[in-house]
Amino acid sequence: MYFKKIFEKFSSTNMLVLVVLLVIFSSCKEAYPPAEKIKLNPLFTDNMVLQQNQEIHIWGTANPDGEIVVKFDDQEKSVVADTSGNGQLLFLLN
Repeated sequence: MYFKKIFEKFSSTNMLVLVVLLVIFSSCKEAYPPAEKIKLNPLFTDNMVLQQNQEIHIWGTANPDGEIVVKFDDQEKSVVADTSGNGQLLFLLN
């Protein structure tokens, strides 16, 4: 009943604008599926040494258009693999 009174105050033009805006804003962020078959570049191995206070580039491959989420040194970043399956992230090592 309450919503009916609110909607009665909108003209049909205003209602159409409202619906169009809702559709646009609801589709602004495209959702990507989680990446599968993630492989780091072979350069990254156990016990490797990284330079302190430098940018760290991490790259590898996964299935195309899959979202890759990486947690590193209290940082979390994500990237979507390109159509070739390549992905790269940049971290700052403190």
